[in-house]
Amino acid sequence: PAYGRLKGLPGAWANKAARATRALLKHWFLLGTGLSIVWAQVWPWLGADGGPLWPEVTVKYGAVVSIFFISGLTMRTETMLGTIKDWRQHAFIQGF
Repeated sequence: PAYGRLKGLPGAWANKAARATRALLKHWFLLGTGLSIVWAQVWPWLGADGGPLWPEVTVKYGAVVSIFFISGLTMRTETMLGTIKDWRQHAFIQGF
């Protein structure tokens, strides 16, 4: 996407700001991970057992449910409907 020139900035600075914005948007997960690590160093009591985030519950259940839910949202509907035809194989694997 074209971000164009940022208002109020000279041409060279606007180009640098647009490139920085593209880089931040492209690498959002890596930056978020780094920010989470910094927060954990600064405020470790938030994620400690018995802390306000309740990691013994949220990580055990909330994170697992979120991962499977988001993974399911990314699947194509045609793929899911196509795998219904393999119900015998799925039943065998679940029963094994």
